Amino acid sequence: MRKIIQNSLGPPEVLELVTDAPRPEPGPGEVLVEVRAAGVNPVDAKVRSGGGMLGEPPFTVGWD
Repeated sequence: MRKIIQNSLGPPEVLELVTDAPRPEPGPGEVLVEVRAAGVNPVDAKVRSGGGMLGEPPFTVGWD
């Protein structure tokens, strides 16, 4: 599985592609879906640069 992670706050260069991330296992009442495309919106840039609501990194990005 691939995912984009962020280990520090800053410009787009802080984003890192992980190509060997483990596949998540859905819990009770959850389903696992395959994502073929993802969107980026202005909130993503704000969170990445430090103006967000997620606290301190590390975290996985891509909430749309």
